[in-house]
Amino acid sequence: MERMVITFVEGKLPTVEVVAKGVHSKKTVSIAALLGAMVTEASLPPIWVEDNLVATNGLDQNIFFVPPHKRDLLIDDLYINDVPIPGLIIALKSDNNKAVNVLLFAVTEKRKENLRKTSFLYKMPFPNTQSSGAVCWGSSDVSQYGERDWQGVLTEFFSSQFNGDLIKKASKAHPEDIREMLIELTGKEEYPVNDLVASPSCASLSELLEKGGVR
Repeated sequence: MERMVITFVEGKLPTVEVVAKGVHSKKTVSIAALLGAMVTEASLPPIWVEDNLVATNGLDQNIFFVPPHKRDLLIDDLYINDVPIPGLIIALKSDNNKAVNVLLFAVTEKRKENLRKTSFLYKMPFPNTQSSGAVCWGSSDVSQYGERDWQGVLTEFFSSQFNGDLIKKASKAHPEDIREMLIELTGKEEYPVNDLVASPSCASLSELLEKGGVR
């Protein structure tokens, strides 16, 4: 980021203007969102107030929060609908403005403004993912997505066919096979976050930030 200007006008929402890599952006933000991006002892580093963006080094690494939502999934040859997904952290590393590496973690927070440096990271409760956050993409190619295209990366992930690879230690109720948990959750309203398994590789968001996200 080369320059950021925050403008306050009485009776109006503040505007944030950013010049980064020669590109000028301007956005109106809420006071709550602006305060949530400021530095305090418990908050994250200062960032351009952008939906879903948690932190960026302004170059090749961006970390995003995705709130809880529902997805249709293909597990082996079984289609299941309306499966609740917990809040997610997705870290993208890019090269030449294209995603080249991805880390995925689950979190218990439901809103980005509730994240703190101390927020715990949990193993992604899905097959084909490692406790380090790394993803086994198979034949999928994430380099087709841009450096901040977390939506495209997640769509690629959730639209793939989940198999029996890396299915253990992703659920407390079903420690041998996370697929059983996902099938059990079909049509439920929320993912039971008390069932998430802590990541042994990256314990907290602070640790992920200190490591620089994706290396």
